This record gives sequence, structure tokens and C-alpha cells, in this order.
Amino acid sequence: HAALVVLLERDRRLAAALRQCRDRLQAKAVRVENVDAIAWMTASTPASFDLVFLDPPFGAGLTLPALERAARLLAAGGLVYLESGQPIDAQLLAGVGWRATRRAQAGQVHYALLERAAAASPPVSDKLAYQ
Repeated sequence: HAALVVLLERDRRLAAALRQCRDRLQAKAVRVENVDAIAWMTASTPASFDLVFLDPPFGAGLTLPALERAARLLAAGGLVYLESGQPIDAQLLAGVGWRATRRAQAGQVHYALLERAAAASPPVSDKLAYQ
């Protein structure tokens, strides 16, 4: 049972649809923010979430910047669920301080459950793109 769920969606129409679903379900612990997720995560309180779900637009080069921002949001022992349109490269993740505890594929979507590696690397540059 989550105390708070925050959904971030940049597209105004999709954010409105998420709010409608929330209202229909009477999910009082769900907050929908119509914002840029990278900017929101950058400005949010560090170590304030136990679980972060990332589903950046495939092919937009946002995976590594999103992981960097998610890392600062996680409380100790927190996890990240990541979706990608390409296989999730364990070596690339390790190089930026992450370890996949589980990885799989459903159709064309690759996904992984990630935890911070013991000796996390410094944050990656926004200029890096996940290939």
C-alpha cells in the first residue's frame, strides 16, 4: 500500500486522462503532475521515494538522464523499474552505478528492475544518450 503515488506526464491530454482514471478509481493517494519529468525529478526532495518507474520516450536519449535524476529521489534500498525500446545493457548500467536485479522483454518492450550498485559512479552527463 503506497502512501503517495506521483504520476508525471508532459502531454496535457494524457495527464488529463490519468486524472480521470484516478478520479474514477477514487485513488486519493495518487497525484498527477503535468510537467517535464526530468525537470520535476531535478527539483524534488532527494531520498523521498522507495520505487521509481521510468518509461522515457523510446529513442529520445532520456534514459541515462532519467536514471541520474531517479537515483537522487531514491531512499536507501530503493528500486527503479525501467522500460526501454532496446535491450537494457548491463555493462552500460554498471558503468553509471546501476545493477539489474531482473531483466526481461514483453513484445518490443524491454524492462528491468534496477538497484544502485554498491560503489555508484558519479552522475552521468545530460549529453549522454542511451543507445
